[in-house]
Amino acid sequence: MKEEKRFIEYLKKIRGNRFPAFDPVPEEIQWIPSIADIPSEESEYLEEQPAIIPDSSIEPIYFYAFLDGVQRTQIYDRIVLSMGVRVPIHIAHIAAGIIIRVDKHLRFDPQLCEDRLLLVLPYEGIKEIDNTFPEPPFKGEDEEAECLKKFKVFWCDITHPGAGTPHPGESSFMGERLFNISKIRMRAQTRVAVWRQRLELLVLKKFIEKHSDKWILVDGPLFYDYRWLKSLEFDASKAKNVVGYIKTIRERPKDWGDILRLGESQRSRVRPWDRAKCPKMGRSDEEGEVLFPKRHLKWYIRERIPPRGWSPPDHLGLAAIDVAITTLGLTSSDDPSLSRDNFDRHKTIIDSITLGVWRERYPGPSFPKDFSYYTRLYPVEKLEQILHSRLLPPRMLATLGMQK
Repeated sequence: MKEEKRFIEYLKKIRGNRFPAFDPVPEEIQWIPSIADIPSEESEYLEEQPAIIPDSSIEPIYFYAFLDGVQRTQIYDRIVLSMGVRVPIHIAHIAAGIIIRVDKHLRFDPQLCEDRLLLVLPYEGIKEIDNTFPEPPFKGEDEEAECLKKFKVFWCDITHPGAGTPHPGESSFMGERLFNISKIRMRAQTRVAVWRQRLELLVLKKFIEKHSDKWILVDGPLFYDYRWLKSLEFDASKAKNVVGYIKTIRERPKDWGDILRLGESQRSRVRPWDRAKCPKMGRSDEEGEVLFPKRHLKWYIRERIPPRGWSPPDHLGLAAIDVAITTLGLTSSDDPSLSRDNFDRHKTIIDSITLGVWRERYPGPSFPKDFSYYTRLYPVEKLEQILHSRLLPPRMLATLGMQK
């Protein structure tokens, strides 16, 4: 009993008076998001203080619309090859849409919603082993994104990395590498996610053409893959009123300790953001780097804190805000105002955007289920629910073509 008592006393000592932040879930069934797992390349901070309280007298940005995308990927079949491997064939449904706030009410705009069906398979790898395997008789993914702009259904060959532009190499699923079933499944999910991001960009383009003067909050970083702006005929210079809201923070700046200490009414200092890293194969395999043609600005906020038993430093409730320099009325990444000595002229718009995001704290989202509760926004959550309801159910995806 003495050992048990010491055990309990030690637990009390290391926790203090803090309570669990949410309902405890066994590690075996819990998904733990990657937080601050990528060290970021440092740029000079444009402000001095590590924690800044925005001027509450500034008028907050009023977000007229919110954009998000969803995906659902399902194994459709497993092709048995002569070498004894069962290669998974995936089918996916993606959707992107916008919800608009009209007279304090949220309205889903069906004119600003797009969805696509995708067939995803390592076609070239399968064909090398079984030359009788048929090629899909409909449009395949392409570098110019014609498959996305003109077709509701298309197929993706994930034998090689690269969406639309395959890059053959050691990571290609050829021959014996077809036995890497887990990596085939990860690449399938990632390829679907890439096309979902591009579908979101297509919907954002439609919104800007219709409401160029309205502010819109995008769930995630802005224009994640710039290489597709030209093929989608997206003019980023017109996206002046677009704000990215990043709920899951992967890049870790050197002042991460200061950021973890942010209070609920504080933001971090702003720094330039020139490049981002994104997964090319899956959650933990290859990381690819995307270079922005024009600078972005990024800062961190504490969107929401647990009601009790919480104390910093902690990442719960931390989110990041991403804007392009066009939002500040700038056209060049070398503008003299993008320096610490001259950045004060932009402080008003930075604080206004921050206050506008904080205004979306209420009403709160649904009851917490995971880490993301403390950064979720009510309009985005409602939009996600609508978009998920438009996706085909898993059982229907898995049985397409079998219904009479």
